[in-house]
Amino acid sequence: MEEEQSVFDFEDLRNLLSKGERIDGRQLDECRQVLVNRDSIANGTVLVKIGETAVICGLKTITRESEETQDLIEFSVEFDNLSPKKSELRTDLQDSQRVTQLLKAIVSTTNLFDSQLLNASTGNFRWMLSAEIIALNNDGNLFDASLLAFLCALHDIRIPVVEFTEETSKIKYLDEFRQLKLLGIPVSTSFALFGDNHLLIDPNADEELASSGFLSIIFDVMSQKIVSIEKRGGFSLDFNEMNKCIATAKKKAIEMKKLILNEN
Repeated sequence: MEEEQSVFDFEDLRNLLSKGERIDGRQLDECRQVLVNRDSIANGTVLVKIGETAVICGLKTITRESEETQDLIEFSVEFDNLSPKKSELRTDLQDSQRVTQLLKAIVSTTNLFDSQLLNASTGNFRWMLSAEIIALNNDGNLFDASLLAFLCALHDIRIPVVEFTEETSKIKYLDEFRQLKLLGIPVSTSFALFGDNHLLIDPNADEELASSGFLSIIFDVMSQKIVSIEKRGGFSLDFNEMNKCIATAKKKAIEMKKLILNEN
């Protein structure tokens, strides 16, 4: 079977960009619609769609011995079961292992929540969180969608309140739950780079396939600080261009905060 190719070649895209147009009709600085579907039954399960890109994140609690040294959150990222459209497209931010590394780095450098809330009130154990992120469809910008889905699930997850009986070494689940109030909300805003001077926010799969590089800015809305800047390939950005991208990322992060916190 022949590999699927983009319906636009580089010359087509360059001609569109020269007229300030994009493949899907958006403006150069226009993002696709973002939809968040929260599961009212499955605690901590969220589906995020950015255009036709779809990612689901399921977050669950796991008990661990208090003395055990481990991360507060473990990640499982699966991008290999994509629908046929652009399934051959691979950048480092569409590689499961690389995205897992970035998510772990973001968690380790951002004060996401009060970790004491994961401690059980009694007994020699604590909770940890397990996040499973699965890409259902890839039409570009998988990393931004994955991080957004994780943050929404983290906001929604409820931590069970339990009692521990030392005599029987058994855990009794009470009909109570705690919410992890988010202290940090690191949102990623990604751009595709073309030629010598074109930056497209929220690239779709065709644009990613034709691009020469990528830029992702992770901005924490709560601390108002940049968590990370990831740049791969493409042209060099001067001071003014980078500041413009940062300002755009800050604005986008503020908008996404409302979706993450489920604010109407």
